[in-house]
Amino acid sequence: MRVHITNQLKAAISRRTMLAGMAVAAVPVTAAAKPDLSIDCFLATATDADKARYHANALAEAMGAMHPDHDYVATVRHDLHVAFVVGHRREARS
Repeated sequence: MRVHITNQLKAAISRRTMLAGMAVAAVPVTAAAKPDLSIDCFLATATDADKARYHANALAEAMGAMHPDHDYVATVRHDLHVAFVVGHRREARS
């Protein structure tokens, strides 16, 4: 089936109206679908790679809480079979 789109229809369907329509259409779906966001549910269904990323980020966050004068970054390298949590001292801002 082929649909002929006229210039008048093209003008009526702009990017803004299309995005607004998609946003309005998505609201009931996201409001109705309330997934269980507990950590137990995540860990039960996550892949091993997702679990590694979660735990590396959790360790970086814990290190940041222990040492608030440092920023910590977590990196998981599956090709090297390691997870790095690296911290560096925050620079004083003037």
